[in-house]
Amino acid sequence: RTAFVNGDALGLYVLDASGALYNSAYGNIKASLMNTKWTIEPTALISTKPATVCAYYPYASTHPSILKNGVPCIDIEIGDTDYLWGTCSDITSAQSNAKLTMRHALTCVRFVMTQESCIEGCKLEQISVTGPAVGTGATLNLTDGSLSNIAHDAAGISQSYSNKPSFLDGEVRQQFLLCPMTLTSSTVNFLFTIDGEEYEVHKDGVELKA
Repeated sequence: RTAFVNGDALGLYVLDASGALYNSAYGNIKASLMNTKWTIEPTALISTKPATVCAYYPYASTHPSILKNGVPCIDIEIGDTDYLWGTCSDITSAQSNAKLTMRHALTCVRFVMTQESCIEGCKLEQISVTGPAVGTGATLNLTDGSLSNIAHDAAGISQSYSNKPSFLDGEVRQQFLLCPMTLTSSTVNFLFTIDGEEYEVHKDGVELKA
């Protein structure tokens, strides 16, 4: 996600200076983009008392309208969704525009595979990824973008190709969303199945940034 389009929606939590909800109704407010303008439902009225807005994308009504342990956070499923988060402080009735810079919550690992010495076949059947950065779910803190309660799957994640694209026809690309973390002693393992044969790649000491 590099730009928002009509129909996109953010979830907003409006906090006061103490970190509590500015108003009990200001948790998981929906902000929708229509015709280049953002509309908020319900409307959040701000007084001279400063407010902070914490946002996430994409919006889901199933996320809580209250804080968890005093923090605005949401539980996410790690798969194909590119979750974003952002904050903006010192919003008042005199300065009511919240300029949010949205950041990626997950890290994206991309593969670009090309033909070198292969002269026939070269058909990709599956890519699998295993290791501590492979999560199936987590809790996203909307104040700083940190992840906690990360659920791991020992089996990892994989993508199979029923059409078995061949490197001979050009580049083959694939990407996976993983949990941001620095791995000093652990390993991320990549397994490529090509023409029925398995090829393993191990990466140690990597830093996966959001």
